[in-house]
Amino acid sequence: MTDNQKEQDVIEIDLMELLLQFLHRWWIIVIAGLVCGVTAFLLSAFVLPKEYESTTSIYILDKKENTAITAADIQLGTQMTKDYAEIIKSRTVLDRVAAEYGLDISYDKFCDRISVSTQTDTRIVSISVRDRDPSLAKDLADAVRNVASERITGIIETNAVNIVDEADTPDEPASPNVLIWTVVGTLLGVFLSAAVIAARYLADDTIKISDDVERYLGLSTLGMIPENEALDGSRSGNKKPAARPKKTGKKSLEYLTIDEL
Repeated sequence: MTDNQKEQDVIEIDLMELLLQFLHRWWIIVIAGLVCGVTAFLLSAFVLPKEYESTTSIYILDKKENTAITAADIQLGTQMTKDYAEIIKSRTVLDRVAAEYGLDISYDKFCDRISVSTQTDTRIVSISVRDRDPSLAKDLADAVRNVASERITGIIETNAVNIVDEADTPDEPASPNVLIWTVVGTLLGVFLSAAVIAARYLADDTIKISDDVERYLGLSTLGMIPENEALDGSRSGNKKPAARPKKTGKKSLEYLTIDEL
C-alpha cells in the first residue's frame, strides 16, 4: 500500500467544524431530547407498573443472661449483621412467608423483591419488601421480620431480637422513579440525535468549498465559476450552459484545477 493510499484511508475530523454542525442543528437535538424525555415520562408515570416498598427494622442483642454487655459484644454483633442478612433471605424464611400468604411465586423472584441493609457500626437490620399492593408490602415485611427473628434466635442462640420500627404502608411508589426516567430519556434523546448528526457529517464527502478540493482530491484550484454562468463568457451572448461539476455540494460552484487546464 502506497503512502498516498494510506493518507486517503485516514479520516480527519475537524472538531471545530463538527461543533459547528451541532450548533447549526441545535433545534434537532432539542426536539429529540424533548420527545424522548416526554416519552420516558409518560411510560414511567402511566404505563409501567408501580411498586411500593415497606421497611421494618430490628435490633439483635447477642449476650448471655445476667452478664453485662461489653464492647466485644457490640463489635461481634456488628460483624454478624451479614450473617443475619443471609438468614433473613434464606429459603426457609421466604418459603414459609410465601406459604402463609398463599403467594404463587418462586423463591428467586421473592428474594429479588426483598432487600436487607445494615447501618454502619450498629446492630440494626432493616428489611424492605416491594410489591404492587402497598398493604401487601407492609404485611410481607412484618411477616418476614417475624419469621426471620425466630430463625435467628434458633440458629445463633441470641438473647433477643427487638423491633425498632414496624413496617409502614407506603403512600408513594418506590419505582419507577419518574424523575430519573425523564432525565435519562432526555439525555438519551440528545445523545442519539448528536450521534446521528456526527455520523452524517463524517459520511458526507461532497465538495462544498475550494479547500475541500485540495483536501479530498489533492489538487490546487485556480478559481471558482458559478454553475449557471457560461464557461466561454456571458458577455459574448453565448447562452450555452456551463458543464456541471463532477462533484458538488450545497453550493453550486465549479472548481477549476490546474490539471484540468
